[in-house]
Amino acid sequence: MARLMTYRALLLLCVSVSTVVGLSDQVSQRPLPSDDAAKLRDVMWLWALDLHDLKTAHNLGITNIQRAIGHDLVPLREGEQELLNTSGRVTCEINAGNDFNFAPQLTQVQAWAREFPNIEAVLLDDMSTGKISRGLRPEHLARLCRQLQSEPRPLSLWGVIYTMSIDPQRPQYVANIADYMRYLDVISLWTWQAKDIPKMEENLARCEQLSGGKPVMLGLYLMGVPQDLMEQQCELARKWAHEGRIMGMLFLLGPGGDYDADTPILNWWRAWIEQVGDEPL
Repeated sequence: MARLMTYRALLLLCVSVSTVVGLSDQVSQRPLPSDDAAKLRDVMWLWALDLHDLKTAHNLGITNIQRAIGHDLVPLREGEQELLNTSGRVTCEINAGNDFNFAPQLTQVQAWAREFPNIEAVLLDDMSTGKISRGLRPEHLARLCRQLQSEPRPLSLWGVIYTMSIDPQRPQYVANIADYMRYLDVISLWTWQAKDIPKMEENLARCEQLSGGKPVMLGLYLMGVPQDLMEQQCELARKWAHEGRIMGMLFLLGPGGDYDADTPILNWWRAWIEQVGDEPL
């Protein structure tokens, strides 16, 4: 059952058309694959800020990439084309100005997607905080969804939701967050403050309820986290991935950081990936 749930979550990402929810609430489905060789590392992702990060991901055996682009669209860098060709699944961050016109960056990503079939989604970073506080409305997401569906091979939509945005007890709570979630194919769920890591179970359950059970990519910070809490969140992600409760885990170190650095937390993290990465799902 856990394997079935895992593949069902992956399937929803790969072939989902739920981004046209403004036009239809139906999600097309294909038969579930019967791949008994799937491993835990197959649902691990790395948030890559530069070419060095892409190389590190491959060295770790993590082939799935969240490509960061920042506020200005960064063209493919020298050597990146080869790495993207050998990557697994790829999503690309897109941004927009205060008018929330995503078309310019989306057009570029769609062009890349025609060249690299492993590019499958776009991601809105800081969606539940920065973008909503600047005026992002559900109708902006509806328009973006229609743009995503304009290509013969539609891209899916991921959005970063912070746990503080779904907690009614926090000042950052967004009361109508479910209105935004309905346009997302995947909820990229992040725990902003390390002190909230012990509440990850509670927050995941709340996210599941608010989103109607949409696939969750669990974000895991590697910077500014005490080692005991770092280990706790990684083990929770491992457990939920095996249970099929999340579709994967996305690691992020942060600007200026080096995934190869010799620090206790990163040394533990790399050893942990080596230890558990080949566990069958």
